[in-house]
Amino acid sequence: MRLFTTAGRCFTGHGGYLGHHSSAVWWADALGALQAAAITVGLPFIIVLLVMCVSLYMGLRAESKGY
Repeated sequence: MRLFTTAGRCFTGHGGYLGHHSSAVWWADALGALQAAAITVGLPFIIVLLVMCVSLYMGLRAESKGY
């Protein structure tokens, strides 16, 4: 990964790759498959976050009762 600076800004050179990949997805009309994959990958994180929220709520409620 190349790293160069211009006027105090740091660039890694990956912006072009992102543009090429997004245009390839648009050209291949694979946006629906990409969205389905993003939802499938993100689902376990939603479950973990919900468990963490419930745990935080239970902990705060127990602390307010003085246990």
